[in-house]
Amino acid sequence: MQPVHAALELRLAVVTNLRSSLAEGGCEGAACAERIDAALREAACSTGMDGTTARLRAAIRQFQEGGGSLGTAAARELYLDVMSTPGIFAERLELERLVEHLQRPLYLYYSLPGSLSSQLEQLEEPLPAPTSSSLLSPLPAPTETILPSGSSPTTCTAEPLRLLHLVNARHFDLLLPAVRAAP
Repeated sequence: MQPVHAALELRLAVVTNLRSSLAEGGCEGAACAERIDAALREAACSTGMDGTTARLRAAIRQFQEGGGSLGTAAARELYLDVMSTPGIFAERLELERLVEHLQRPLYLYYSLPGSLSSQLEQLEEPLPAPTSSSLLSPLPAPTETILPSGSSPTTCTAEPLRLLHLVNARHFDLLLPAVRAAP
């Protein structure tokens, strides 16, 4: 079992990786900066009420009231500070960096209102006994897969990380095997 602080350590490793990319510059740094700038512009204009958007929007408002401008290194640092906060959920950029950091595929399952129940009805009953990584085999195929760079579905054999993306909430939940109590 991983220690409680493992999620925070992963979050900080991802943010540190993004900071390094920005500092190194080059094509990767420029692409990273463009994606962060786009996320900041979207958050600034959004009326979303999820925690991540609300926190980003509040930080941007305070930053701009202090004379800061979007599209700057200081604004990108603001973004990384917010994204390194516990309770703030990753955007696409952070998920891609997490895949690279762990060198494991990420299976995303998208849930729109009403869609999850139809997927869950397809699960086999009862779930298999918790003996191997096949615990989640009854899950439907992922909606999307993010692979580490340079790998393909046939060459990437690491156990995937599985996330349920609750689209309306702009929130991810880690999917773990459920163990049913013996009758």
